[in-house]
Amino acid sequence: MLTFTTELYKDVFSFCLFGTSRHKTQVYKYLDNRLTDKLISKKLISILNAINSDPIRYVHPQKFKHLEDDVWEIKIKSLRIACIWDTKPNSLIAIYAFDKKQNRWPKQELINMRNQKSKYYDIKIKKLNGGKIERLS
Repeated sequence: MLTFTTELYKDVFSFCLFGTSRHKTQVYKYLDNRLTDKLISKKLISILNAINSDPIRYVHPQKFKHLEDDVWEIKIKSLRIACIWDTKPNSLIAIYAFDKKQNRWPKQELINMRNQKSKYYDIKIKKLNGGKIERLS
């Protein structure tokens, strides 16, 4: 598993946050605060259990849908969690989260999400090439 990934759920696949308590990313900070809400946590586990029934192919328009390219969106009320599938190991990695108040993702949120996705892939490539990751920039 990557240096900057914290696992929250594990069954057929792992659900992980991109970040750790030592190296806090946007999604780690945001969900660390939001997952203290028991209702949000319960709904997230429910969605993850549903995804678990058919990982990588599961789609539910109200809960889990394709957002763009290799990014998927988990929806819990106004909370949106952008995720990517990492097949080695079989993991769904949360890379960005925010409260969405509109029908579409605001442009700035899409830019921020894409930046986090790039950071994740940069770290993954460095790890695969044997590089040591000291900090997130």
